[in-house]
Amino acid sequence: MGATSAKARFVDELSKVLARLYDPDYLGRSLLIQWFDLADRPDAADALRRLLTNAIARLKPDATIPPNSNAWRFYQILNYRFVEQFTQREVAADLGLSVRQLRRQEKTAQAVLADYLWAHNELQKRAADLGWSAAPATSADEAARQASREAELARLARAIPTEPTALCDIVGRVQETLQPLLRATGVSLRCHVVIDLPALAIQESVARQAFVHLTTIAARCVPGGRVRIATEDQPPAPYARVVFEAHRSVIVNARHIAENDLALARRLAEVAGGALELHLDETASMPFIAQLHLPVAGYFPVLIVDDNADTLALLARYLGGTPYRFVGTTDPRVAVSLAIENHPAAVILDVMLPGVDGWELLSQLREHPKLAAVPFLISTILPYQELAGALGAAEFLPKPVSREALLTALDRQVRRRPPGSR
Repeated sequence: MGATSAKARFVDELSKVLARLYDPDYLGRSLLIQWFDLADRPDAADALRRLLTNAIARLKPDATIPPNSNAWRFYQILNYRFVEQFTQREVAADLGLSVRQLRRQEKTAQAVLADYLWAHNELQKRAADLGWSAAPATSADEAARQASREAELARLARAIPTEPTALCDIVGRVQETLQPLLRATGVSLRCHVVIDLPALAIQESVARQAFVHLTTIAARCVPGGRVRIATEDQPPAPYARVVFEAHRSVIVNARHIAENDLALARRLAEVAGGALELHLDETASMPFIAQLHLPVAGYFPVLIVDDNADTLALLARYLGGTPYRFVGTTDPRVAVSLAIENHPAAVILDVMLPGVDGWELLSQLREHPKLAAVPFLISTILPYQELAGALGAAEFLPKPVSREALLTALDRQVRRRPPGSR
Protein backbone atom coordinates (compact mmCIF):
# COMPACT_ATOMS: atom_id res chain seq x y z
CA MET A 1 0.00 0.00 0.00
CA GLY A 2 1.12 3.60 -0.52
CA ALA A 3 2.37 5.82 2.30
CA THR A 4 -1.03 7.53 2.48
CA SER A 5 -2.79 4.14 2.65
CA ALA A 6 -0.36 2.93 5.32
CA LYS A 7 -1.13 5.93 7.46
CA ALA A 8 -4.86 5.46 6.91
CA ARG A 9 -4.46 1.88 8.14
CA PHE A 10 -2.56 3.17 11.17
CA VAL A 11 -5.26 5.75 11.97
CA ASP A 12 -7.97 3.10 11.70
CA GLU A 13 -6.11 0.71 13.98
CA LEU A 14 -5.39 3.49 16.49
CA SER A 15 -9.12 4.28 16.68
CA LYS A 16 -9.92 0.63 17.46
CA VAL A 17 -7.22 0.42 20.13
CA LEU A 18 -8.32 3.63 21.85
CA ALA A 19 -11.84 2.21 22.15
CA ARG A 20 -10.41 -0.87 23.99
CA LEU A 21 -7.45 0.74 25.70
CA TYR A 22 -7.85 -1.30 28.92
CA ASP A 23 -8.37 -4.68 27.26
CA PRO A 24 -4.93 -6.36 27.42
CA ASP A 25 -5.95 -9.32 25.24
CA TYR A 26 -7.09 -7.01 22.44
CA LEU A 27 -4.04 -4.77 22.76
CA GLY A 28 -1.74 -7.79 22.62
CA ARG A 29 -3.22 -8.77 19.25
CA SER A 30 -3.24 -5.26 17.79
CA LEU A 31 -1.21 -4.31 14.73
CA LEU A 32 0.08 -1.36 16.75
CA ILE A 33 2.33 -3.82 18.56
CA GLN A 34 4.17 -4.23 15.25
CA TRP A 35 3.98 -0.54 14.38
CA PHE A 36 5.76 0.40 17.61
CA ASP A 37 8.12 -2.61 17.53
CA LEU A 38 6.85 -4.04 20.85
CA ALA A 39 6.33 -7.67 19.80
CA ASP A 40 9.41 -8.98 21.68
CA ARG A 41 8.41 -7.43 25.00
CA PRO A 42 6.62 -9.61 27.57
CA ASP A 43 4.56 -6.57 28.67
CA ALA A 44 3.71 -5.51 25.09
CA ALA A 45 0.05 -4.70 25.85
CA ASP A 46 0.91 -2.58 28.90
CA ALA A 47 3.75 -0.88 27.00
CA LEU A 48 1.39 0.02 24.17
CA ARG A 49 -1.15 1.46 26.62
CA ARG A 50 1.53 3.56 28.34
CA LEU A 51 2.85 4.78 25.00
CA LEU A 52 -0.61 6.01 23.97
CA THR A 53 -1.58 7.58 27.30
CA ASN A 54 1.80 9.35 27.50
CA ALA A 55 1.28 10.70 23.97
CA ILE A 56 -2.13 12.05 24.98
CA ALA A 57 -0.58 13.68 28.06
CA ARG A 58 2.04 15.38 25.90
CA LEU A 59 -0.72 16.96 23.82
CA LYS A 60 -1.94 18.88 26.88
CA PRO A 61 -1.54 22.61 26.05
CA ASP A 62 0.44 24.87 28.32
CA ALA A 63 -1.02 27.77 30.28
CA THR A 64 -0.43 30.28 27.46
CA ILE A 65 -3.00 28.56 25.20
CA PRO A 66 -6.57 29.97 25.62
CA PRO A 67 -8.85 27.47 27.42
CA ASN A 68 -11.47 27.65 24.63
CA SER A 69 -8.97 26.76 21.90
CA ASN A 70 -9.12 23.65 19.74
CA ALA A 71 -5.87 22.43 21.33
CA TRP A 72 -7.53 22.20 24.74
CA ARG A 73 -10.72 20.75 23.29
CA PHE A 74 -8.91 17.92 21.50
CA TYR A 75 -6.78 17.10 24.55
CA GLN A 76 -9.86 17.03 26.80
CA ILE A 77 -11.72 14.71 24.42
CA LEU A 78 -8.81 12.28 24.20
CA ASN A 79 -8.20 12.32 27.95
CA TYR A 80 -11.82 12.03 29.08
CA ARG A 81 -12.92 9.51 26.46
CA PHE A 82 -9.97 7.12 26.38
CA VAL A 83 -7.72 7.65 29.40
CA GLU A 84 -10.50 8.22 31.93
CA GLN A 85 -13.06 6.14 29.99
CA PHE A 86 -16.08 8.45 30.15
CA THR A 87 -18.93 7.79 27.72
CA GLN A 88 -19.59 10.03 24.73
CA ARG A 89 -22.78 11.29 26.34
CA GLU A 90 -20.94 12.23 29.56
CA VAL A 91 -18.12 14.02 27.72
CA ALA A 92 -20.54 15.82 25.40
CA ALA A 93 -22.50 17.12 28.39
CA ASP A 94 -19.33 18.22 30.18
CA LEU A 95 -18.02 20.10 27.12
CA GLY A 96 -21.38 21.60 26.14
CA LEU A 97 -21.64 19.66 22.88
CA SER A 98 -24.23 17.47 21.25
CA VAL A 99 -23.27 13.81 20.92
CA ARG A 100 -23.10 14.27 17.15
CA GLN A 101 -20.71 17.24 17.54
CA LEU A 102 -18.57 15.24 19.96
CA ARG A 103 -18.32 12.33 17.52
CA ARG A 104 -17.02 14.63 14.80
CA GLN A 105 -14.53 16.33 17.12
CA GLU A 106 -13.47 12.97 18.58
CA LYS A 107 -12.52 11.82 15.09
CA THR A 108 -10.46 14.98 14.56
CA ALA A 109 -8.80 14.58 17.97
CA GLN A 110 -7.80 11.02 17.07
CA ALA A 111 -6.30 12.32 13.82
CA VAL A 112 -4.26 14.86 15.81
CA LEU A 113 -2.98 12.08 18.08
CA ALA A 114 -2.18 9.95 15.04
CA ASP A 115 -0.17 12.80 13.49
CA TYR A 116 1.77 13.20 16.73
CA LEU A 117 2.58 9.49 16.95
CA TRP A 118 3.42 9.29 13.24
CA ALA A 119 5.86 12.21 13.48
CA HIS A 120 7.56 11.21 16.75
CA ASN A 121 8.00 7.49 16.15
CA GLU A 122 9.28 7.40 12.54
CA LEU A 123 6.23 5.37 11.56
CA GLN A 124 6.56 6.12 7.87
CA LYS A 125 9.94 4.34 7.92
CA ARG A 126 8.43 1.57 10.05
CA ALA A 127 5.68 1.09 7.44
CA ALA A 128 8.34 0.60 4.79
CA ASP A 129 10.20 -1.90 7.02
CA LEU A 130 6.97 -3.87 7.43
CA GLY A 131 6.33 -3.82 3.69
CA TRP A 132 3.24 -1.61 4.01
CA SER A 133 4.34 1.22 1.75
CA ALA A 134 5.39 -0.45 -1.47
CA ALA A 135 2.48 -0.12 -3.87
CA PRO A 136 0.97 3.26 -4.75
CA ALA A 137 -2.73 3.76 -5.30
CA THR A 138 -3.88 2.77 -8.75
CA SER A 139 -3.94 5.47 -11.39
CA ALA A 140 -7.67 4.85 -11.89
CA ASP A 141 -8.37 5.45 -8.19
CA GLU A 142 -6.24 8.59 -8.19
CA ALA A 143 -7.91 9.90 -11.35
CA ALA A 144 -11.34 9.32 -9.81
CA ARG A 145 -10.35 11.18 -6.64
CA GLN A 146 -8.96 14.10 -8.62
CA ALA A 147 -12.08 14.28 -10.80
CA SER A 148 -14.30 14.29 -7.71
CA ARG A 149 -12.17 16.97 -6.06
CA GLU A 150 -12.21 19.16 -9.16
CA ALA A 151 -15.99 18.85 -9.43
CA GLU A 152 -16.38 19.97 -5.83
CA LEU A 153 -14.00 22.90 -6.29
CA ALA A 154 -15.83 23.96 -9.45
CA ARG A 155 -19.11 23.85 -7.52
CA LEU A 156 -17.63 26.02 -4.76
CA ALA A 157 -16.34 28.50 -7.34
CA ARG A 158 -19.89 28.96 -8.61
CA ALA A 159 -21.70 28.81 -5.28
CA ILE A 160 -19.59 30.95 -2.93
CA PRO A 161 -19.51 34.69 -3.65
CA THR A 162 -16.45 36.83 -3.15
CA GLU A 163 -16.69 39.13 -0.16
CA PRO A 164 -14.53 41.75 1.56
CA THR A 165 -12.33 39.92 4.05
CA ALA A 166 -9.65 41.07 6.48
CA LEU A 167 -6.44 39.10 5.99
CA CYS A 168 -5.60 39.18 9.70
CA ASP A 169 -8.92 37.40 10.47
CA ILE A 170 -8.03 34.51 8.15
CA VAL A 171 -4.54 34.14 9.60
CA GLY A 172 -5.86 34.16 13.16
CA ARG A 173 -8.40 31.42 12.49
CA VAL A 174 -5.89 29.29 10.61
CA GLN A 175 -3.37 29.64 13.43
CA GLU A 176 -5.87 28.32 15.98
CA THR A 177 -7.08 25.51 13.71
CA LEU A 178 -3.57 24.17 13.10
CA GLN A 179 -2.18 24.54 16.62
CA PRO A 180 -2.82 20.91 17.68
CA LEU A 181 -1.27 19.49 14.50
CA LEU A 182 1.76 21.78 14.74
CA ARG A 183 2.30 20.83 18.36
CA ALA A 184 2.15 17.18 17.37
CA THR A 185 4.88 17.62 14.76
CA GLY A 186 7.01 19.94 16.89
CA VAL A 187 6.65 22.81 14.43
CA SER A 188 6.21 26.39 15.63
CA LEU A 189 4.12 28.88 13.65
CA ARG A 190 4.94 32.60 13.61
CA CYS A 191 2.62 35.10 11.90
CA HIS A 192 3.57 38.65 10.95
CA VAL A 193 0.51 40.31 9.42
CA VAL A 194 0.15 44.03 8.70
CA ILE A 195 -3.08 45.02 10.42
CA ASP A 196 -4.15 47.94 8.19
CA LEU A 197 -3.96 46.18 4.83
CA PRO A 198 -6.98 46.86 2.60
CA ALA A 199 -9.79 44.30 2.57
CA LEU A 200 -9.43 41.40 0.17
CA ALA A 201 -12.04 40.34 -2.40
CA ILE A 202 -11.95 36.56 -1.98
CA GLN A 203 -14.02 33.48 -1.30
CA GLU A 204 -13.16 33.42 2.39
CA SER A 205 -13.86 29.77 3.23
CA VAL A 206 -11.83 28.53 0.25
CA ALA A 207 -9.00 30.99 0.98
CA ARG A 208 -8.87 29.72 4.54
CA GLN A 209 -8.42 26.15 3.29
CA ALA A 210 -5.65 27.36 0.97
CA PHE A 211 -3.88 28.81 4.03
CA VAL A 212 -4.37 25.58 5.99
CA HIS A 213 -3.11 23.46 3.10
CA LEU A 214 -0.01 25.59 2.44
CA THR A 215 0.89 25.76 6.14
CA THR A 216 0.49 21.99 6.47
CA ILE A 217 2.76 21.36 3.48
CA ALA A 218 5.36 23.75 4.90
CA ALA A 219 5.23 22.00 8.30
CA ARG A 220 5.78 18.60 6.69
CA CYS A 221 8.99 19.93 5.14
CA VAL A 222 10.55 20.92 8.47
CA PRO A 223 9.59 18.59 11.35
CA GLY A 224 10.72 20.28 14.54
CA GLY A 225 11.34 23.51 12.65
CA ARG A 226 9.43 26.74 12.10
CA VAL A 227 6.81 28.02 9.66
CA ARG A 228 6.38 31.74 9.07
CA ILE A 229 3.38 33.48 7.50
CA ALA A 230 4.00 37.12 6.63
CA THR A 231 2.47 39.99 4.68
CA GLU A 232 4.10 43.10 3.32
CA ASP A 233 3.44 46.70 4.27
CA GLN A 234 2.93 47.73 0.67
CA PRO A 235 1.30 50.61 -1.23
CA PRO A 236 -2.11 49.98 -2.85
CA ALA A 237 -1.80 47.27 -5.50
CA PRO A 238 -4.18 44.87 -7.24
CA TYR A 239 -2.96 41.98 -5.12
CA ALA A 240 -1.80 41.55 -1.53
CA ARG A 241 1.07 39.08 -1.19
CA VAL A 242 1.21 36.51 1.61
CA VAL A 243 4.45 34.55 2.05
CA PHE A 244 4.68 31.07 3.62
CA GLU A 245 8.21 30.03 4.64
CA ALA A 246 9.43 26.76 6.16
CA HIS A 247 12.64 27.11 8.25
CA ARG A 248 14.65 24.10 9.43
CA SER A 249 15.83 23.75 13.01
CA VAL A 250 18.32 21.06 11.96
CA ILE A 251 19.51 19.98 8.53
CA VAL A 252 17.37 17.03 7.48
CA ASN A 253 16.00 15.97 4.14
CA ALA A 254 12.67 17.59 3.36
CA ARG A 255 9.86 15.11 3.13
CA HIS A 256 8.69 14.43 -0.35
CA ILE A 257 5.85 16.73 -1.35
CA ALA A 258 3.44 15.01 -3.70
CA GLU A 259 2.65 16.91 -6.88
CA ASN A 260 -1.02 16.37 -6.06
CA ASP A 261 -0.56 18.44 -2.89
CA LEU A 262 0.97 21.28 -4.87
CA ALA A 263 -1.71 21.05 -7.56
CA LEU A 264 -4.41 21.25 -4.90
CA ALA A 265 -2.73 24.29 -3.34
CA ARG A 266 -2.71 26.07 -6.71
CA ARG A 267 -6.33 25.15 -7.37
CA LEU A 268 -7.51 26.36 -3.95
CA ALA A 269 -5.73 29.67 -4.60
CA GLU A 270 -7.48 30.01 -7.96
CA VAL A 271 -10.94 29.23 -6.58
CA ALA A 272 -10.38 31.72 -3.76
CA GLY A 273 -9.67 34.36 -6.42
CA GLY A 274 -5.88 34.51 -6.31
CA ALA A 275 -2.77 32.79 -7.63
CA LEU A 276 0.21 30.95 -6.19
CA GLU A 277 3.97 30.92 -6.72
CA LEU A 278 6.03 28.04 -5.29
CA HIS A 279 9.78 27.71 -4.69
CA LEU A 280 11.04 24.27 -3.61
CA ASP A 281 14.62 23.32 -2.72
CA GLU A 282 15.07 20.28 -0.50
CA THR A 283 18.72 21.15 0.19
CA ALA A 284 18.09 24.72 1.36
CA SER A 285 17.59 25.96 4.91
CA MET A 286 14.17 27.12 3.69
CA PRO A 287 13.05 24.15 1.54
CA PHE A 288 9.54 25.51 0.93
CA ILE A 289 8.52 29.09 0.07
CA ALA A 290 5.07 29.96 -1.26
CA GLN A 291 3.76 33.35 -2.29
CA LEU A 292 -0.02 33.62 -2.33
CA HIS A 293 -1.42 36.61 -4.25
CA LEU A 294 -4.95 37.62 -3.22
CA PRO A 295 -7.00 40.38 -4.92
CA VAL A 296 -7.69 43.62 -3.08
CA ALA A 297 -11.36 44.66 -2.91
CA GLY A 298 -12.38 47.61 -5.06
CA TYR A 299 -9.01 48.19 -6.68
CA PHE A 300 -10.19 48.33 -10.31
CA PRO A 301 -12.75 51.08 -11.07
CA VAL A 302 -15.42 50.12 -13.62
CA LEU A 303 -17.44 52.91 -15.25
CA ILE A 304 -21.03 51.95 -16.14
CA VAL A 305 -23.21 54.26 -18.26
CA ASP A 306 -26.91 53.34 -18.31
CA ASP A 307 -29.99 55.54 -18.19
CA ASN A 308 -31.82 53.05 -15.96
CA ALA A 309 -31.02 53.76 -12.31
CA ASP A 310 -32.30 50.32 -11.28
CA THR A 311 -29.82 48.67 -13.64
CA LEU A 312 -26.99 50.74 -12.17
CA ALA A 313 -28.04 49.75 -8.65
CA LEU A 314 -28.11 46.07 -9.64
CA LEU A 315 -24.66 46.18 -11.24
CA ALA A 316 -23.30 48.07 -8.24
CA ARG A 317 -24.47 45.18 -6.03
CA TYR A 318 -22.87 42.70 -8.40
CA LEU A 319 -19.50 44.45 -8.02
CA GLY A 320 -19.72 44.72 -4.24
CA GLY A 321 -17.01 42.76 -2.46
CA THR A 322 -15.10 42.06 -5.69
CA PRO A 323 -11.81 43.48 -7.00
CA TYR A 324 -13.92 45.96 -9.00
CA ARG A 325 -15.17 49.36 -7.79
CA PHE A 326 -18.43 50.69 -9.17
CA VAL A 327 -18.53 54.12 -10.84
CA GLY A 328 -21.83 54.82 -12.58
CA THR A 329 -23.96 57.50 -14.20
CA THR A 330 -27.33 57.77 -15.94
CA ASP A 331 -26.13 60.88 -17.82
CA PRO A 332 -24.04 60.05 -20.92
CA ARG A 333 -22.92 63.68 -21.18
CA VAL A 334 -20.60 63.26 -18.18
CA ALA A 335 -19.23 59.86 -19.23
CA VAL A 336 -16.02 61.16 -20.79
CA SER A 337 -15.15 63.38 -17.81
CA LEU A 338 -15.89 60.54 -15.37
CA ALA A 339 -13.68 58.20 -17.36
CA ILE A 340 -10.76 60.65 -17.39
CA GLU A 341 -11.18 61.34 -13.67
CA ASN A 342 -11.44 57.70 -12.50
CA HIS A 343 -9.03 55.91 -14.90
CA PRO A 344 -11.40 52.93 -15.25
CA ALA A 345 -10.13 49.41 -15.80
CA ALA A 346 -13.20 48.87 -18.03
CA VAL A 347 -16.26 50.79 -19.30
CA ILE A 348 -19.72 49.25 -19.74
CA LEU A 349 -22.12 51.12 -22.05
CA ASP A 350 -25.82 50.83 -22.79
CA VAL A 351 -26.82 51.62 -26.38
CA MET A 352 -30.16 53.38 -25.92
CA LEU A 353 -29.12 56.52 -24.02
CA PRO A 354 -30.92 59.85 -23.75
CA GLY A 355 -29.56 62.60 -25.97
CA VAL A 356 -26.45 60.67 -27.09
CA ASP A 357 -26.44 57.50 -29.14
CA GLY A 358 -24.50 54.74 -27.39
CA TRP A 359 -22.44 54.04 -30.51
CA GLU A 360 -21.47 57.70 -30.73
CA LEU A 361 -20.45 57.70 -27.07
CA LEU A 362 -18.36 54.56 -27.66
CA SER A 363 -16.55 56.36 -30.46
CA GLN A 364 -15.89 59.44 -28.29
CA LEU A 365 -14.47 57.35 -25.48
CA ARG A 366 -12.33 55.14 -27.69
CA GLU A 367 -10.81 58.11 -29.50
CA HIS A 368 -9.74 59.93 -26.33
CA PRO A 369 -5.95 59.49 -25.94
CA LYS A 370 -6.20 58.83 -22.18
CA LEU A 371 -8.70 56.01 -22.74
CA ALA A 372 -7.17 54.25 -25.72
CA ALA A 373 -6.16 51.14 -23.76
CA VAL A 374 -9.45 50.76 -21.85
CA PRO A 375 -11.67 47.79 -22.82
CA PHE A 376 -15.27 48.74 -23.63
CA LEU A 377 -18.21 46.41 -23.07
CA ILE A 378 -21.62 46.92 -24.72
CA SER A 379 -24.67 45.82 -22.73
CA THR A 380 -28.11 46.05 -24.32
CA ILE A 381 -31.34 44.13 -24.95
CA LEU A 382 -30.82 44.57 -28.71
CA PRO A 383 -29.12 41.81 -30.78
CA TYR A 384 -26.06 43.86 -31.70
CA GLN A 385 -23.20 41.51 -30.88
CA GLU A 386 -21.61 41.62 -34.33
CA LEU A 387 -22.02 45.40 -34.60
CA ALA A 388 -20.46 45.89 -31.15
CA GLY A 389 -17.42 43.91 -32.23
CA ALA A 390 -17.13 45.76 -35.51
CA LEU A 391 -17.15 49.12 -33.69
CA GLY A 392 -14.37 48.13 -31.31
CA ALA A 393 -16.19 46.77 -28.25
CA ALA A 394 -14.21 44.11 -26.41
CA GLU A 395 -17.28 42.26 -25.06
CA PHE A 396 -21.02 42.08 -25.64
CA LEU A 397 -23.25 41.48 -22.60
CA PRO A 398 -26.91 40.86 -23.50
CA LYS A 399 -29.39 42.16 -20.93
CA PRO A 400 -30.42 41.08 -18.37
CA VAL A 401 -26.84 40.56 -17.18
CA SER A 402 -26.12 37.98 -14.50
CA ARG A 403 -23.46 38.55 -11.86
CA GLU A 404 -21.47 35.57 -13.11
CA ALA A 405 -21.49 36.84 -16.72
CA LEU A 406 -20.46 40.34 -15.64
CA LEU A 407 -17.55 39.22 -13.48
CA THR A 408 -16.38 36.65 -16.02
CA ALA A 409 -16.25 39.31 -18.73
CA LEU A 410 -14.42 41.77 -16.48
CA ASP A 411 -11.93 39.12 -15.38
CA ARG A 412 -11.24 38.31 -19.01
CA GLN A 413 -10.76 41.92 -20.09
CA VAL A 414 -9.00 43.40 -17.09
CA ARG A 415 -6.71 40.34 -16.92
CA ARG A 416 -6.21 40.57 -13.20
CA ARG A 417 -3.29 38.15 -12.95
CA PRO A 418 -0.52 38.83 -10.45
CA PRO A 419 3.17 38.17 -11.08
CA GLY A 420 3.90 34.46 -11.28
CA SER A 421 0.35 33.36 -12.07
CA ARG A 422 -0.28 31.02 -14.93
